[in-house]
Amino acid sequence: MKRAFTLIELMLVIAVLAILITIVATAASGAIKSARERRRDTMAAVLREGIATYYARNGKWPGGIESKADNGDNHTFTGGEADSIFRIVVKGSVGRRNPYLDPHALFVAPSGVSDGKSYGAPFMEVRKKNPPPHLRRLNVESMSFGYQDPSSGRFRRYSIYYNAASDSVEVKW
Repeated sequence: MKRAFTLIELMLVIAVLAILITIVATAASGAIKSARERRRDTMAAVLREGIATYYARNGKWPGGIESKADNGDNHTFTGGEADSIFRIVVKGSVGRRNPYLDPHALFVAPSGVSDGKSYGAPFMEVRKKNPPPHLRRLNVESMSFGYQDPSSGRFRRYSIYYNAASDSVEVKW
């Protein structure tokens, strides 16, 4: 008699492997989502601290944030309005001895990209000598600033919330 596996033994092994692969895939996707959430929070803190550093050094908010709050009301800057404020801070940081923030932590996409339509890229990948083709000619003036959506990985933009009563700024997602 020849020794071989039976059909039932093969099906059992395949079923066990499928269960193990499912468990590993679920754990991996959870870890990726958690890492993206931590990175999103870190980048928001970097941008917020960069704006606060700009204020501390110059005695005014970048882009005239306080002047946009009508009659002392709060104001939320979204899309291109928020990006123009981020650009002021980032341009004052790139290649400077005393930067407002460390741009290495930032995540960017070309200006005008709608939320969820692009994957974006890390700032330093865009700034290297030979960036990927879809990121060539992307300079600070043509960047949108955001984060990877924790669930989909697609690009989402930050907004800036100005609290007129406390004269403070928050970066929100």
